[in-house]
Amino acid sequence: MAAWLPVLKAVLPVVTNIVTTAIPAFTAQKKQSEPEDLVARQIGELQSAVTHNAESLKVLAEQLQRTVAAVEEGAQNLEQTVARYQDEVARAEQAGAALQRQAAELYLQLQATRRFGMGALGIGLAALGVALIALLR
Repeated sequence: MAAWLPVLKAVLPVVTNIVTTAIPAFTAQKKQSEPEDLVARQIGELQSAVTHNAESLKVLAEQLQRTVAAVEEGAQNLEQTVARYQDEVARAEQAGAALQRQAAELYLQLQATRRFGMGALGIGLAALGVALIALLR
């Protein structure tokens, strides 16, 4: 719906111009002169209205062509933007997966370091105990 808004904005002035020009030609009621003069005048009014309508339609077609070209260009730009965002999302997902793997590795290293520290603490306490026993003897 929003894509047709510029088209309507471009078309309305032309349609208004056509209507305001054409309606008086068909509804004008002048004095009834001779029937032949009346028919000739009506034919002239119709020819004038048709010519004016043809010119207005040409202008309208040009405006519509420019509008369609602008919409197509906008659609291409949007497609490129969406493709770029999809690439960025894929890269972000890959980076996120790499960070998760790295976090898991760091967690495993932390667990190993804790076990090593606890083992070292146990050995240190045992050595301290042996040293105290040796001192007490």
